[in-house]
Amino acid sequence: MSLNGLGGRFWDLGRPEEALAPARQAIESFRKLAEIRPAVFVPHLASGLHNLGLYLIDLELYQQALLATEEAIHLLLPAFTTSPRLHEDLIGRLADLYEEAAQGAGVQPDSELLGIIDAGIRDVDEGRDLGPAQRAQ
Repeated sequence: MSLNGLGGRFWDLGRPEEALAPARQAIESFRKLAEIRPAVFVPHLASGLHNLGLYLIDLELYQQALLATEEAIHLLLPAFTTSPRLHEDLIGRLADLYEEAAQGAGVQPDSELLGIIDAGIRDVDEGRDLGPAQRAQ
């Protein structure tokens, strides 16, 4: 079982505090791999940060969850801009979690950042989801 999977199992069992260690280990592993092959491993890193954000929100550690989800969004945004359909689901879940963490932390989310995501998701929904790589073909 993967570290991400192990964290998820603890979370499924209602034990988010025990999910933190494997989630953080998975993130560090993906961080190293993303340095070597960003196109392959940045989405995995963003997904791991999403999972960490879920666990932190369950523990009411909203500021930490906000930092994790914001980092994930910034990491994934270039890939989403290039291939929006491929990353739409994850970035949408990250945006929702980011807003929840911001609300819990008592701060305003970055409306410009959320606007970029919303516009990209609208483009996908309306069939205008060709990123620069697809347009060039």
